[in-house]
Amino acid sequence: MGKKKKQSKKDLKRRLSEQFQSTVRKSRIKECLHPKKEECSENIIKAHSIQNNKILSKISKNGNVIMPIPKPDNPFQLTTEYGRKRATVFTGFCGHHDQMFSPIEDCDFNYEIKQVFLYIYRAFAVEYHRKMEGVKQQEEMKKYTSDSIIDDLQLAFTLAKRDMEKDKEVFDAAILNNEFNILNYVVYDFDKEIKFAATGFLTPTDDLQGNKIQNLSDFEAKMSNLYFSVFPEENKSYAIVAALKNDESLTDYITSLKRLTQEEQINFINHLIIKGTENLVINPNAWYALTEEDKESFNYSFAQIEDFFGMPTDKGYQIKNQGFDLFNL
Repeated sequence: MGKKKKQSKKDLKRRLSEQFQSTVRKSRIKECLHPKKEECSENIIKAHSIQNNKILSKISKNGNVIMPIPKPDNPFQLTTEYGRKRATVFTGFCGHHDQMFSPIEDCDFNYEIKQVFLYIYRAFAVEYHRKMEGVKQQEEMKKYTSDSIIDDLQLAFTLAKRDMEKDKEVFDAAILNNEFNILNYVVYDFDKEIKFAATGFLTPTDDLQGNKIQNLSDFEAKMSNLYFSVFPEENKSYAIVAALKNDESLTDYITSLKRLTQEEQINFINHLIIKGTENLVINPNAWYALTEEDKESFNYSFAQIEDFFGMPTDKGYQIKNQGFDLFNL
């Protein structure tokens, strides 16, 4: 009897894995997001959202990195090794337009406004592309189940995509007009070479004083997004956090971020990453050197257990200890 039950669980796991892989394949979108469509080269490439030769090569070990993204053949394991040639890739640019990122691929970061724009634009592009695929993936999932959770997820992806389409209009105009000063932003620099890199976005609902600044349940309103990019360079590391200037609801928020102590900056970047992205790469040696307790703490935070159960948060929770510190890896 026990053997049959074990086999049944194994078969269920296999079927769910196959279903997940099929859904992921059918949801892939290959489309260049650059506004000058007439200049696109023929092939959409697997573009890296985090620079391969400059950053991934620095973080990887034996050509591999750790990412908090389950692989299609094992959707039940959160943290997984990926080859750096596969890590952080997305099919959001053609070969010609991917070259627009050469000022951050080939040069060290120097605070120049175009570099800031390109780091944030690429963070936007990969997240917008994922929302496009997310909408399609929920449509595919409906073929397997009528669960209301799928409807909720589809609505969430659809609304986020709609809001980011408004952001895309602003990014596109900046590219077409060659005018890159469209961001309110802050740059944090750290005198150490961190063992991770990340890009992503977050939609803040309250400021650091606990005041409500956006209401996610207002489906008619356009939400304002924070975009971020965190990366190491030689003996230094940087974190760029930005919002579009026309998103005035975040103007004071950005100003408050400029007043943080370095400890608060570190807490805030951990908060952004844990709440705002899967596009995170970690050095494998640093990850495997962690205690099981630290790994569990990271996975617990990344799974956002508190959010799932609606647990209350304290004022200023964004800049308090997040239960896990990527800067200590």
